[in-house]
Amino acid sequence: MNMSRKMRYIHVSPTGSFFRSLLICYYAKILTQFGYGWILITMKKIPEIVSPAGNPEKLRFAVEYGADAVYFGGEMLNLRENADNFTADRISEAVEFCKSRGVRSIFLLNSFLHEREIDSARGYVKSIERIPFDAVMVSDPGMISIVRESALESEIH
Repeated sequence: MNMSRKMRYIHVSPTGSFFRSLLICYYAKILTQFGYGWILITMKKIPEIVSPAGNPEKLRFAVEYGADAVYFGGEMLNLRENADNFTADRISEAVEFCKSRGVRSIFLLNSFLHEREIDSARGYVKSIERIPFDAVMVSDPGMISIVRESALESEIH
């Protein structure tokens, strides 16, 4: 082996697509043909900045100052019910604002349900199921079932 050849580093993001990975492998093969010996492909996990957004103003600041994702809740069914949360009208606006800036939106449905709250939880999830959240954060197994039964097309965290 000729160790005097040039070394080339290629960084591959673990969140990259399969097509991108194939393209990088093809690129590595071409480099070896042009005298680059050792090609080291590294995979680094890049940390993500996830910020709470208790109200529209805090959401705007989080997005403008570099958050990769924000999480926020509505008027019920989250552990921050006493905070200044988002009204039904503001939830859609918040998601649109995040999407326009490439920031993921995570909606909080993380309260623990009591038996008497199941019907109101179903109604609330039905009222937000057309909003295109990137994910919903859930703590209660009963809420997971309600979210899965709904037309909500978000990831469940």
